[in-house]
Amino acid sequence: MERAYGDVLSLATGEPDYATPKHVTEAGVEALRSGYTHYTSNLGLQELRQAIANKLQRENDVEYSPEEIMITSGSSEALIDTLLSTLDPGDEVMLFDPCYVAYEPCVRLAGGSPVHVPTYEEDDWNPNPELIKKKIAPRTKVILLSSPSNPTGAVLSKDTLETIAEIAQKQDIFIVSDEVYEKIVYDGIRNYSIASFSNMKERTYTINGFSKAYAMTGWRIGYVACPKALMDSLLKVHQNSALCAPAMAQKAACVALTGPQGCVREMVEEYARRRDLIISEINKIDGFSCRKPKGAFYAFANVKELLARKGDAIREYLKERIEVPVSLSEQFMDYIFQSAHVVVVAGSFFGMEGEGYVRMTYAKSSQEIREAFQRINEAVSNI
Repeated sequence: MERAYGDVLSLATGEPDYATPKHVTEAGVEALRSGYTHYTSNLGLQELRQAIANKLQRENDVEYSPEEIMITSGSSEALIDTLLSTLDPGDEVMLFDPCYVAYEPCVRLAGGSPVHVPTYEEDDWNPNPELIKKKIAPRTKVILLSSPSNPTGAVLSKDTLETIAEIAQKQDIFIVSDEVYEKIVYDGIRNYSIASFSNMKERTYTINGFSKAYAMTGWRIGYVACPKALMDSLLKVHQNSALCAPAMAQKAACVALTGPQGCVREMVEEYARRRDLIISEINKIDGFSCRKPKGAFYAFANVKELLARKGDAIREYLKERIEVPVSLSEQFMDYIFQSAHVVVVAGSFFGMEGEGYVRMTYAKSSQEIREAFQRINEAVSNI
């Protein structure tokens, strides 16, 4: 559909608009020239696993040996491998709704049953401990965390994580902690790794990668860190599906971790400026509102007031062009695409609590953001 129009501006795709830092790219090129085009160990290159272990101790306050770290083809593979190695058919996995669109499908693919715990904008999208406790059942096996969050940009507070850690230990539940956005935080906020809390390492799978912090989405490099007792079964899934991550990309990832980090700081500083711009643009539009996200690079805009006032008119507009979807968020997404040629993502894709919201990425240039909102504002005014 985008190709058919030709002038579409997309605020949808969740990837940095930066190129991979030059020194990282050069390391990948040199790896190819040096013959790193073969299989590595199933766990991954020793030097990369050691670099990750050093990083986890230095930045996350948790100690792992290289044998407790497995390199994967992106954090997406890390997630599905972890669930496949952990879940038995019918085991329940607790998800904080709204959450990343792949979580529920991955849980179902692994034979598990997703259980959604609602979170709310007024709580900065941090889950209520009492709601978590109410959802605990005999088959609860895993709590899946994401901080900073896609789609909300929420960063789970230390108090929230401590409460989740207490519940997990008391109820003997595993934690899967998706920390792929950990370096993209703002305003001096700290993101905590739950594995660093007392007695939590032994029940935690920490998932991370290089796609977001180092603009390496296409390199497909991620990792899982967990105790050796959990790694043995996890490795069986990985070696019988992916075998190993790309060798040349592993070499580049090693340089990303051990080389200069100024590129990461510069990207995050620019994202902070774009965040302030997009929040300002959102809040200028009648019927829109959005709180400043604390991490990641998404604005989760509340459009409930607009939909309450103009939902009928939007449906009428769409009837002449496409099949009208059930979700109000999807209707608004389709209206903005059809009328303004701007792509946003319906909040309902991320769970029931996402209804009435739309996700917009600010991993785009300031010029693109301004142009997109000029179009959106005009489209909204014309309803």
